[in-house]
Amino acid sequence: MGGFLEQGGGVRLTLAALGALVMAEFRYYAPALVLLLCCMMLDYATGLVKAWMKKSLSSEVGLKGLVKKLCYLFGVAGGFAADLLVSLTAESFGLPAGLPALFGLMATLLLSLNELLSIVENLGEIGVPMPKPLVDALHKLGEQDHFQEE
Repeated sequence: MGGFLEQGGGVRLTLAALGALVMAEFRYYAPALVLLLCCMMLDYATGLVKAWMKKSLSSEVGLKGLVKKLCYLFGVAGGFAADLLVSLTAESFGLPAGLPALFGLMATLLLSLNELLSIVENLGEIGVPMPKPLVDALHKLGEQDHFQEE
């Protein structure tokens, strides 16, 4: 019979400690960050299912997807860094401290919406029935020029 750490308890303990650190540091912004992480995982999972159903699973495409999601997190970190810079600059001019993290939160929520849109698109391609207004809205979005590659 193995000890606590041998049974995977160390991994769970580490993840719990990291979660507690994020919650303590980002207090009010943690729910948005958790939403983004959940959306990223769901998007990746639905993308895998879509590729599996189309018989087009590719480790290269999967790795590119993971790198893209990692870059999303860098973008969110950049937003929070910009918020910190604005807050520190405001303090140096004697303006009230405690400015909200607008850039970081905006980046987090916009990326979450992008991930949700991708999840819905994946589910549609998998064959999950979608309401007609949602399908029409997705077609309109698909007709517009986008800056992102698919």
